[in-house]
Amino acid sequence: MEGPQSDNSDSDSIDSDEALYEMLGVKGISLNETVTDLESTSKNHSCSGIPQLEPREIDKIVNGPNQLGKLYRNEAICLLPRELSIPSKLMRRITDELVYGGSKYPSDRSYEIIKFISNGDTQICERRELTRFENFVDNHDGWHELCHGYLARCISAICGEEMILYKEKLNLKPPGGSGFAPHLDSPSLRVALGDEGP
Repeated sequence: MEGPQSDNSDSDSIDSDEALYEMLGVKGISLNETVTDLESTSKNHSCSGIPQLEPREIDKIVNGPNQLGKLYRNEAICLLPRELSIPSKLMRRITDELVYGGSKYPSDRSYEIIKFISNGDTQICERRELTRFENFVDNHDGWHELCHGYLARCISAICGEEMILYKEKLNLKPPGGSGFAPHLDSPSLRVALGDEGP
């Protein structure tokens, strides 16, 4: 099965990653790090590259000087400190496994027709591009470990109560597409659902 075609090089996607990090105010992230580099600097990563911290270690980081739980309750947003962060190379790898793994990782996939100008020509071309995955976490070991294990433990510690994955969705942006600014869906759900909303 062929994966989505891209007219842009990987350096273009790194530039967009850097722009997203800048927009989020995240500093000091080296996009040249590999999962292996991160594993060699920390004893707390599994063979998949997902941090392996005991709940008490996560609680210590969350309730330490950063006071992430308090920050989240007051600001409705917090950035995970480096000790809890997930390597960007790992995220790219497990996403690529979904994109190029075909039927090995069953999921609901959405496609869109993308219009583009081919190689500087004036002719507008179209191609079908994969743009979204849903219902994939339980069919991929890495995503399952990340979402039902590690992230659930971190978010539960920050919120002060057990949290579970409600829904998973992975949006893919075609080359040249813009990303979404950080946002919460709950305000729009309140409009749609009124008092029944979150």
